[in-house]
Amino acid sequence: DAQKTFGSAPKDHVVAVGDVLKINFVGSVDGVEFPGGKGEDVNLEIGSGSFIPGFEDQLVGAKVGGHVAVNVTFPGDYSAPELAGKAAVFEVDVTEVDVSSAAKIDDALGERLGLGDLKGVREAVQSQLERDFAAISKRRMKREVLDALADLHDFEIPSGLVEAEFNQIWGQVEEAKKQGEEEPADAGKSDDELKDQYREIAGRRVQLGMLLAEVGRKNNIEATTEEVEQAMAEHASRFPGQEREVISFYRGNPQATEQLKGPILEDKVVDFILEVATVTEQTISAEELLADPDVKATEAPKKEAKGKAKPKAKAKPKAKAKAKPKADTAKKKPAPKAKAKSTKK
Repeated sequence: DAQKTFGSAPKDHVVAVGDVLKINFVGSVDGVEFPGGKGEDVNLEIGSGSFIPGFEDQLVGAKVGGHVAVNVTFPGDYSAPELAGKAAVFEVDVTEVDVSSAAKIDDALGERLGLGDLKGVREAVQSQLERDFAAISKRRMKREVLDALADLHDFEIPSGLVEAEFNQIWGQVEEAKKQGEEEPADAGKSDDELKDQYREIAGRRVQLGMLLAEVGRKNNIEATTEEVEQAMAEHASRFPGQEREVISFYRGNPQATEQLKGPILEDKVVDFILEVATVTEQTISAEELLADPDVKATEAPKKEAKGKAKPKAKAKPKAKAKAKPKADTAKKKPAPKAKAKSTKK
């Protein structure tokens, strides 16, 4: 996809997924413009997920020179607390539209990419697939570690923390419903059933957050300034044309910057646990690696590997933490709440 060629859209072209737009926009909440909500000559590929949920979808069907009032609601966990969960309107002007055509897979492509020829392209694709599978394998292994921690520890969880976590999750669930992005597994369930389900998830997240925080505190594990700066830059890159505003926001809001530390600390604590845990390697198929871990073995996997080949992916899905992971031998003090995103369902 990165090698698609783009050209100006023909007259009267209707914007579709995959088109690249140049837009100007101004956002407001309750009729008042907010910092960082304005952009000019911003490139946006429809379907890329670069902007907040619902934004790009509402530009489908627009034309060059068209104006669209985009109504969205910021996610409940949005990085700017003052905007989280709030409804906003973006007045968007579409100034340019480019459409793409697929690149030919041949020696010329390899030369254009600096890979020499078609053989170089194939080798590069294989290397990328190996990196992708390694990353997925690591996420699965992390899931195993978190599950093991939760299963091996049972203690009373502060109800206030659970309720706060549940309220945040429930806000996201309700927003997803409004946007028509409800989880397929939630379809047909009553609000009471869903609340019970997500309250359990909230309790698990809080429990894992407390466990990881304790391991980190006793082992002096912490996020370095360099790691936080990198996370800040990565987050800013998700808002093309607004990178400076996003970074400025974080640097001017210690609380928001603190929130960036959670995922960093979580990963570092999990890595620490893996260093002292007994890890066994397994070779599994790409389909098994990509399958939803919550799907029973007798059910068909929800996802399939892309491409015709079915490579074997060396994964480390089983991280056997020693009977009682020694949280008391652990290194650093993470944020009090390190969310474990992988615990959902």
